[in-house]
Amino acid sequence: ERLYQEYNGKGLAMLAVNFRESRKEARAFVEELKLTFPVLLDDGTVSALYGVFALPATYLVDRQGRGAARVLGARDWMGEESRAVIERLLDEK
Repeated sequence: ERLYQEYNGKGLAMLAVNFRESRKEARAFVEELKLTFPVLLDDGTVSALYGVFALPATYLVDRQGRGAARVLGARDWMGEESRAVIERLLDEK
């Protein structure tokens, strides 16, 4: 959420994908964390399409819609290295 708040005005789009939980469970999670970006409910179709086999999984997509990176497992997205990757992608035209 903090990453989204910092970079959404600079072109960052973020989408969370909730894997196989009910709408009620997903809503409770969103409300608890006060998330403001969209959350997709996935019955497994999207995860299969993207080949997700571990959670969390993060996919970075560049401005042209090309896959730029896939990260499996937890990561500090506010850390210096992660922010540098995000900023590099946002700076690309």
